[in-house]
Amino acid sequence: MVREDAQKLRACDPKPDRPGNRRMTTVAAVYSVDPFVRTPEEILTALFSSAKTEHSRSRKRPTPCHKRYLTKFPELHPEVSDKPMSGTRMAMVWANAQVESRRQRKQKLIRLMDGQHNLWEEADAGLAAVPPEDIVDILDLLHVAGYVWTAAKAFHAYRRDQEAFAMETLRRILEGNVDSVIRSLRYRATFHKLTGTKRDAADRVCGYFTGHRERMKYNE
Repeated sequence: MVREDAQKLRACDPKPDRPGNRRMTTVAAVYSVDPFVRTPEEILTALFSSAKTEHSRSRKRPTPCHKRYLTKFPELHPEVSDKPMSGTRMAMVWANAQVESRRQRKQKLIRLMDGQHNLWEEADAGLAAVPPEDIVDILDLLHVAGYVWTAAKAFHAYRRDQEAFAMETLRRILEGNVDSVIRSLRYRATFHKLTGTKRDAADRVCGYFTGHRERMKYNE
């Protein structure tokens, strides 16, 4: 996770739908930072207030260096096209240019994003100069936690049970057992005979994890 581990479990709740005419913006950030390895327990403690104990303590994290941000809305460029250019494309072109100018040889490139497919497609488009073995793709754990919370609500009615389910499921994901989690969710949905919106929610979570399993190797 890029930010300070902000809010606790409530931050993992899916956000309510807010219908309306909204413009989508893309925010990109590029920076250098030293590796900081954490155990599943340390991450769960940061996410769940109930996981804290009297012995819990947080280690000082390395400070990101040379951080640069860019925010882009869709823009019209008549010299290129009569249709607006997506903010995602412009942000990724900028980010890739930053990487190309700043990255040292053999330096690992960590790409941390949510599960929106066009983000990854646009990010891939301009990275021919970076060898594939030097690229590590990571699905933002806070987005994963949101989907875990969606599954928790599909299977459990009470908050305490939802929290226990979410914590245990995230622990298994952090330990590298995402395939086992997918199988378990599908089995539970069938065993408990989920129907309607609850079954749709469980299937959506399984589909999300299946589509991004290669970016969920948090144990490596």
